[in-house]
Amino acid sequence: MPTVDPAQPRAWPLPLAVALALFGPLLLPLLPRLRDHFLGIEFVDAYGTQWFYWFVERQVATGDGFGRTDLFFHPWGKDLYRDTGANVLDALAALPFRALMGPVLGYNVFLLLALGLSALALYHLVREFTEDRAAAGVAAVLGMASPFVLQEVVEGRATQAILALPALALLFTWRAGLRPGLRPPLLAGLALAACGYQYWYYALFGGLVILGHGLWRTLRPPPGAGPRLRVLARHALIAAVAIALCAPVAGTLLLQVEGGAEAIPGMLDVASWGLTDLSTTTADGTEAGLFLWQPLRGTFGFYTMFADGTARVGERVTARTWALLILVPLAAWRLRPGCRGAWLAMVAVVASLATGPIVVFGAHYVVDPLYVALAHTLGIFQRLWWPGRAFAYLVLLEAVAVAVVLAWAGRRGPATRTAAALSLAALALAGLSNRGIVPLPAWEARVPAGYACLAQGPPGGVIQLPFHWAQAHVYYQTAHGRPMFGGMRDEQDMFTPPAWRDYRDANAFVSSLVYSSSAVHTELSWEDADLESVRDLGYRFLMLQLDSWEARSRWTPELVVLGNRHRRRRLRQGLAGAGPYAQLSLDEFFHDARVEIYAPWGDPSPCEQDPVEPDTTPAGPPDPSLATGQSPDTAIRVIRPLIGG
Repeated sequence: MPTVDPAQPRAWPLPLAVALALFGPLLLPLLPRLRDHFLGIEFVDAYGTQWFYWFVERQVATGDGFGRTDLFFHPWGKDLYRDTGANVLDALAALPFRALMGPVLGYNVFLLLALGLSALALYHLVREFTEDRAAAGVAAVLGMASPFVLQEVVEGRATQAILALPALALLFTWRAGLRPGLRPPLLAGLALAACGYQYWYYALFGGLVILGHGLWRTLRPPPGAGPRLRVLARHALIAAVAIALCAPVAGTLLLQVEGGAEAIPGMLDVASWGLTDLSTTTADGTEAGLFLWQPLRGTFGFYTMFADGTARVGERVTARTWALLILVPLAAWRLRPGCRGAWLAMVAVVASLATGPIVVFGAHYVVDPLYVALAHTLGIFQRLWWPGRAFAYLVLLEAVAVAVVLAWAGRRGPATRTAAALSLAALALAGLSNRGIVPLPAWEARVPAGYACLAQGPPGGVIQLPFHWAQAHVYYQTAHGRPMFGGMRDEQDMFTPPAWRDYRDANAFVSSLVYSSSAVHTELSWEDADLESVRDLGYRFLMLQLDSWEARSRWTPELVVLGNRHRRRRLRQGLAGAGPYAQLSLDEFFHDARVEIYAPWGDPSPCEQDPVEPDTTPAGPPDPSLATGQSPDTAIRVIRPLIGG
């Protein structure tokens, strides 16, 4: 580890100035709203995060497990481990903050503190490469202001935005490659295992990065590291510790992955993958998209190859690629020889992972054979739809490059280093401002009044219409806690329980409701037994989500608006006792500008004794472009292979 010169001047003023210059404009305007607004935009992933934090708190209070819930697709339930992994660590860490400050302020404070801890861990990682503490501090601050990190914050993915554990895994791995001893590899394995419980793909990416580092150090051991076999053994110990600690969950998941599409939904069919055919069709025939980083275009986006062989790449989020293309070569030139090779080996592994199976050149692409080989070899890569998130490790390694370059500039004088640091901060802030996230957006945490009404009264499930909507009801469930007939991703059969699908299609009452709120105009009837069957499952209420028909997107065609109004009118007439649904003949017990709630089985209003103030203004489905100024996909390009096409 670099030594600290006691005579060196204090290093904190420059990093503090950079932090204020960057995060002041990002956060200061939000301070008055942190109690009632969540950081980020109202987005599907933000709904999921807030639901999961609430769910973990609920399960801890009841002593139940985290792997399954019947709050969705009641009573059949949803296997959370199978569909999303065991990403519980950050939700558990947030519990004290939620308990002390409430779910909104608690989440915001927890996230900001976690980003600060990530910067601290990154600082210690960078200090392994330079003795310049000021340069290391600036690099850590810039790392947490990376577009990748802030995009995760903006879209509500706190789990992926917190990089403290990946930074610690790299820190202790680096030390394990430099000197003998058991402590660094044990700590590296512990940190990598913890990554697996925070976000299991970060553990996968981190394991491969550590593998690249270990192979290089084994082939070229630095002075004082010991013989090659001992260097290799220390890296093997990292893997052994991580695997042992993750085995209770990872073992089950890996066995399910090896079981194929029947055990794990969304497995890609990679049997035909080669130099030209990179189909993104799943084993059950569903078209999927791979989220990739494209360094030559400076963007993140979704790549899809359709059944007809047409390949498209969407450009959704810009990346700070210029820093990698300029600073990485400079840093490689200035790094000590004992550091250069191992650091570049890790950069190469991460870049290969983050770009996924292709690298795009204009209207063409070239296949990455390493990624294709991994997809053929490791079943877990067949379920990896988001290889672009390996970029998180590039954020950490890029910070090393920033610090090395700033330290080099500092040798020409503190003024030169200060000018370089402030210039990098200005470029970073300008890039974030151009993307429309200065200041950071925030969305109102308030739950519609109808859901507050459902929070009262005796237990019973709720059927919410229309299906296949923006999943706001997932977050709203945190207010009432009632089980729902639908759930997360109920529009994709691969993520829904087969028994639930069978019941949805077999019960004429449920089928009528589902189809009446869709684009399909099918008049169905049902028997009393169908209605009673649903009651026997524990359902008591039917909710019409009026928000779903309020179009807010600037890109929504007028025809879609007219179609939404027609479906809403048809369904409301049916529920009021007109048309093909006259046999139900219901009156709603709660009706405002956002929801209507019915009681098909004659149950009283749950908020009859304590009425809630109805909402008077409708609010349409969330549109991320309203917060960021960008379309969800700013560009879609048709691409073709450089060879064979």
